[in-house]
Amino acid sequence: MVRGEEGRRPHPNLRFPRSIDGHARCAADERLQVAQRLASSLDEATSWFEPELLRLDPQRLESTMKSNPSLAPYSYFLKNILRRKEHTLSPDAEAVLARTTILEQAPSDIYTVLTTSDLAWPEVTIDERPVRVDRAGYAVLRDSRDRSVRKLAFETFFGTFQAYEASVGRILASEVASNLFQAESRGYANVLAWALAGDNIPEEVYRTLVREVNAALPVLHRYFRLRARMLGIEDLRYHDMYPALVEMEENFDLETSRELTLAALAPLGPEYIAELTRATEQRWQHVYPSPTKRGGAFMEGGAYDVHPYILLNHNDSFDSLSTYAHEWGHAVHSILANRAQPWPTSQYSTFLAEVASIGNELFLLDHLLKQASTREERLFFLGQELELFRTTFFRQAMFAEFELAIHEEVQSGGALSGARLTAIYGDLLTK
Repeated sequence: MVRGEEGRRPHPNLRFPRSIDGHARCAADERLQVAQRLASSLDEATSWFEPELLRLDPQRLESTMKSNPSLAPYSYFLKNILRRKEHTLSPDAEAVLARTTILEQAPSDIYTVLTTSDLAWPEVTIDERPVRVDRAGYAVLRDSRDRSVRKLAFETFFGTFQAYEASVGRILASEVASNLFQAESRGYANVLAWALAGDNIPEEVYRTLVREVNAALPVLHRYFRLRARMLGIEDLRYHDMYPALVEMEENFDLETSRELTLAALAPLGPEYIAELTRATEQRWQHVYPSPTKRGGAFMEGGAYDVHPYILLNHNDSFDSLSTYAHEWGHAVHSILANRAQPWPTSQYSTFLAEVASIGNELFLLDHLLKQASTREERLFFLGQELELFRTTFFRQAMFAEFELAIHEEVQSGGALSGARLTAIYGDLLTK
């Protein structure tokens, strides 16, 4: 596929309205569907390119590249095409696969609509006031010092998903089936090889990560014992994972988050700080939660000549502060990459993307630990650093192991249901 700069340009303008306001989702979805059809048509119209390119003599192609400096920006792009030669099909077959692009996006789109627009999130009463237990509400309640509040929030939030276990399971099973179709159509040995091929990552890198994280689980179990002791809990449960190890007032509003992030990232140098200062002064972020807004946070930097956009759900907690630093790490990465690179080499893989964002979080924690003036502050930030290690190393690897397990289950002839997916995930959680 040769869809390039122009093909990616509409995406940020369509993704943000869908993420911010569920009431405007229908109109945004309609526009997105039009854009998806156009992108699919573009893929189909240009699907002949790679098969035809691969018909050329490799030595002639290399000679042409060397003798035409204007082709230099496309060197990596062309090398990737040559590398995937054995998995490139005939022009007609490539055209058929190009038409499935819009179908591949359906499971994710359906899940997003279901969880941000259609689910009726329940309310619970906390301190005589109603609290809506959606993603944003749950993120606040799970940090409570009151264990009964955490337990209620956990049961309410995940109980809502449990009621839709069959439907959500079918959505994920459809995603797995789509991935398997793509892998088999292109002749890959398995879905993992297909998924990693685009970034030229060997399977063994992925499998080694999963294996080594499993070998390191005793370290995680030791952390859980420490957490239980510091919280005064004998039977640590999932709803005890998120409260801070020691109590400290958290009031990291937006301006405080900005100031702390700028101070923490000073070691990256004046150019970086100047760029971050300028960017955070702009209206490039949607900051606060709302009832129909998508949960979580993300940075959208897909359009080469357009500044990045950031979605947050800031609630003045430490997690909000850390997320602020994280997402601006992605944003400045995109700004600098676009400035330094031509379009063909400006995009970076997920495999590399988290270096910039998690690096920012580590700089932030290092700064806060150095500035801590009391034992409680130091213990609080050390606890947050342990949580960052748990969530970015152990938990992300668990997600990777889950995805690998469900794809291998189908590839080996098995089937997935909501109950089966719950069982697989539950087994990983209780390791």
